[in-house]
Amino acid sequence: MFKDLIGIQAPRDIQVREESALETLLKIEDRVVQEYVEKVASSWQEKHDNIYLPLHASLSSALPSYTEQDLQDLLLAKVNNDYNDKETIVLGIYTGVLLHVLTERGEQEEKPTVFTFDLNENEFHYLFYFAKRAGEVTVRKVKGDYTCSFIGSYGGQVEKLVIAQNTGDYAANGAGSYGGTIGTLLITQNNGDHAAQWAGSDGGKIGTLLITRNTGNDAAKWAGSDKGRIDTLLIDRNKGNNAAFLAGIGGGTIGTLLINHNKGNDAAKLAGGNGGKIDTLAFYEAGRNAGEGVKANRIVTGEEALELYGRLMGKMKCLKTGCFPL
Repeated sequence: MFKDLIGIQAPRDIQVREESALETLLKIEDRVVQEYVEKVASSWQEKHDNIYLPLHASLSSALPSYTEQDLQDLLLAKVNNDYNDKETIVLGIYTGVLLHVLTERGEQEEKPTVFTFDLNENEFHYLFYFAKRAGEVTVRKVKGDYTCSFIGSYGGQVEKLVIAQNTGDYAANGAGSYGGTIGTLLITQNNGDHAAQWAGSDGGKIGTLLITRNTGNDAAKWAGSDKGRIDTLLIDRNKGNNAAFLAGIGGGTIGTLLINHNKGNDAAKLAGGNGGKIDTLAFYEAGRNAGEGVKANRIVTGEEALELYGRLMGKMKCLKTGCFPL
């Protein structure tokens, strides 16, 4: 469907400037939005099945050769656009496919797949929506909702993801869910509600989920629920209510859930209920009603919790871009 945009040849004896990768990607984006906008449905599953999967299948071999810088330039070319909500969703899914394909090609060529994208506080909603495959990705200064939502989900895989200085709701919502896997997910200095809500849920798995210096309600709410798994869930210096509320319920598993210096109510309330499992739950200055009704094999508070926090953070390598397990 999109191959006719690639490799169009000019008439003989006419000097024509070769089209850049960015120009080709922008032309394809325009066609993609027109082609798929009417297929946008309300459910996550339908967006994934009816847009992301066929779009990846049709573009994976048809896309031109492009680089991390080309993708960064495309994102900056599309910030602050006047798209309606459906068009914005298709654009976001298109960027998810571009990240997926860039990662796949890098792996095939045995090149590093470590990428950084900085949007300089410009508006872009649904950035990298449903991106199924990524290596180590850092996304900075995005002003928009659903940043990296459902990345690494539906059987996908992401090694490390950092979302830093984001402004908007639902950052990393559903990331690593529905059978997907994320090694490390860090959200730092986020300003918005529902960060990492449903992350690692519905049969998904996340090794380490760290949310630090977040301002907003419902951070990691339902994370690791419905037969999902999170090895370490750490909420650090959060400002907002319901952090890790209902995390690990419905047959989910969380190895260590730690809440440190939380300014808000109901942190980890009812976590691990309805057949869920939490091995260790730790609180230090976690706020009112923290851990109420929780189901955990071991509950740690006070200085012992602070020592555990120090040990967990001591195993992290913290740089300007974020923190990662050593």
